[in-house]
Amino acid sequence: MNLWDDSFRAINEGWKTVEMRLNDEKRSVINVGDVIEMLKNIDISGGLLYYKIYELYLLNGG
Repeated sequence: MNLWDDSFRAINEGWKTVEMRLNDEKRSVINVGDVIEMLKNIDISGGLLYYKIYELYLLNGG
């Protein structure tokens, strides 16, 4: 999952604990317990995090 630098830093520092994404075909296969890779979008050097999914919130659009 690609993240902009400010979101990447916020997650890495622990003050952002929720990441919202469109539930498209690619992300609809993510389940609780999965580990996802988060990659810093701008500078790849040192910009890789792994996080375990503890909860999923599905919101209805409309």
